[in-house]
Amino acid sequence: MRAANLLCGLALASAWRGPQPRVKPLTLRRAAPAAPPAPVAAAGNKVQKRLIALLSFNAGVADVVLFKKHGCFATMMTGNLIKGTCALVDAKWADARFFGFMIVSYLAGCSGQRILDQRATPRTKSRVIALATFLLFRCSDVFGGASARRGALWLAAGFGLVNARVGINP
Repeated sequence: MRAANLLCGLALASAWRGPQPRVKPLTLRRAAPAAPPAPVAAAGNKVQKRLIALLSFNAGVADVVLFKKHGCFATMMTGNLIKGTCALVDAKWADARFFGFMIVSYLAGCSGQRILDQRATPRTKSRVIALATFLLFRCSDVFGGASARRGALWLAAGFGLVNARVGINP
């Protein structure tokens, strides 16, 4: 019985690969040498890497500050999902709603960047993203207050906008 199962498994595996040629054709020509890679602007690449590193560092700092102050994350939606699920299980409806809105706010920022990426020129896109991020972060200060958690919702939208931009090659 085991032998039959083994043969059946081997037959399925060979059928999965599809038909294979019995003999590989010989080529008499040698392959052309690989072309050297195109030169990359080193200065622009360094600046871009530094900017990405700085934005990543700032996102980490923002997560630490928000977690200490409000118990939520601005850029790590997995943490918000886990905390929101725990709040649902514990029947803390206000907390569950807050963490759900954090995720929706982050996704709204990502969606806004995606819409801009499809419809705007690169120069316009950069200006709009910079202005929108500044306004979202400023709204976090103005409408968030010292102890209100709703300021974190504005930050999540701003970081969604920034993180979606960093993830796309310019």
